[in-house]
Amino acid sequence: MFLVRDLYTKYGTHLKLTLAMGKDGLRRRIKYPEANRPGLCLLGILSQFAAGRVLVFGKAEFEYLDSLGPSERMKSLKLVLNHETPAIFISRGYRGPKELEIFCRSSGIPLFRSKLSTLQMVSKLTLILANELAPITTAHGTLVEVFGMGVLIQGCAFTGKSETALGLIEKGHSLVADDVVRIRKREELYLEGYCPEHIRNYMKIRGIGIINIARLHGAVRVKSRIRIDFVVKLQRPDKNKPAPRRNKQCQIQGIKIPQHCVNVDPNLNLVSLVETIALNHQLQENRKSLMMD
Repeated sequence: MFLVRDLYTKYGTHLKLTLAMGKDGLRRRIKYPEANRPGLCLLGILSQFAAGRVLVFGKAEFEYLDSLGPSERMKSLKLVLNHETPAIFISRGYRGPKELEIFCRSSGIPLFRSKLSTLQMVSKLTLILANELAPITTAHGTLVEVFGMGVLIQGCAFTGKSETALGLIEKGHSLVADDVVRIRKREELYLEGYCPEHIRNYMKIRGIGIINIARLHGAVRVKSRIRIDFVVKLQRPDKNKPAPRRNKQCQIQGIKIPQHCVNVDPNLNLVSLVETIALNHQLQENRKSLMMD
């Protein structure tokens, strides 16, 4: 659940926000990942108006409202403001009509002012809300950072996911999440993985139990979140099935990412293998960047 308070706390400085009124309304929930400008809706053209979105008032809205008398101005505002409105943002540091302040005060709607332009405010808010309200998927596996790349290690029980991750951490790489990995789509372009707060820093190792990576190896060996670059899927060999296709793709939340299938073998050094895959993937990405340049 994403509240107006969360938006103000996390992004207030970035958005250059000042809370003008409505402190009690900071607990209002933001349900939709859009920031809307009232625009023509103030004229009563409501066919494209979607209630429950945060609203951004700019120069065009205020020029129209200033052309109205007090009663008509309040009537126009009531067309777009109601109890479902989470918050109102005023751009360019405008004061805004007193009727807007009256409505916000009586309805408990938080009113913010910002020095950003209206276009900047709308674009930044839309991007922030799209990221914060993106759907979250929970995956079983271990997420680690290897040479700056996010590697999601998956596989069925007793294939050595956590043990492989621990070996990587002992070689200087970092843990992001073990056992439960939360995955969120970012900017509709990539996947970001992070750890639930209550199990951050911890790993479950077979034969040992729960260990605290931050205490054993230092806080620098734990990352809060990372972009997921590829998946390593560990699986037991099956004589009745053909060898797995080493390099393929899997899909998470509609985004395709490379997947490397590895048959677990007692003689196979999984730690070195994951490092090699990460270096090779990094090399391929650098080559793509050079070709685009």
